[in-house]
Amino acid sequence: MLPLYATLYLPTFLRLLGASIGRGVEISTAMRIVPELLKIEDGSFLADACIVGGHRCYLGLVEILAEQDRHPAASIGNSALVPVGIDIGNNGLIGVLSTPPPGVKRTADGTRWLGSPGFELPHTQEVSEFSEQQTYSPSPRLVALRASVEMLRLMLPEIVAVAELVLFCAAIAYAYYLLPLWALAIVGPCVAFVLSFLAVAIVAGLKKLLIGRFEPVMKPLWCGYVWLNDVVNALYETVAASAMTRSWARHSLRRACG
Repeated sequence: MLPLYATLYLPTFLRLLGASIGRGVEISTAMRIVPELLKIEDGSFLADACIVGGHRCYLGLVEILAEQDRHPAASIGNSALVPVGIDIGNNGLIGVLSTPPPGVKRTADGTRWLGSPGFELPHTQEVSEFSEQQTYSPSPRLVALRASVEMLRLMLPEIVAVAELVLFCAAIAYAYYLLPLWALAIVGPCVAFVLSFLAVAIVAGLKKLLIGRFEPVMKPLWCGYVWLNDVVNALYETVAASAMTRSWARHSLRRACG
């Protein structure tokens, strides 16, 4: 599911699995979801690595307790935990690395909670420089543009990864016909290293082309900068990180073998 995370296609995918999801819902890398017990109302937001409901494992038992209900425009922050059976009120927020207050089955509407256990924040930062269309109510044109960019995000990392695999297989097959087996054993890792370096260089070049140099900025959700940044992130996670991990593993193996 990694390519689908944080895209317009993930809510539709979860609906097909049985989740009840309203209009304009944004879901990133939400974890431990039981789709048929998940209900998310219009305009809600689930951020990276938040844990929403799901099952509990204890003493060899798997326990699923209740339907999870997210009311309109509720926001669950990065790595936040919302236990089974806890509802978040209208326009409510559970902050980063936070949980709802203890002993509460439903948080009050419009409240903000931070910490574990959560304590209420009386005031939070408000950003008013972006329009409603750029944040919560995009036009059909913006939706179509984002869907197109996210289709590129789904396909481009796989295209680069498959191209790298095809080049590796072609190089090894060509070397097999030209070199003895002992030489092939030497050439194989060298080809893999070169292709790994090439993959990282391609991702770095695409990042430079699509984003340029990263600077501290504040951008609305519905803008090209955010979508292209997600394309670069998908390329990094799928192609560059994998290539660098393979190179590091080979280097560690050579050092361990002396």
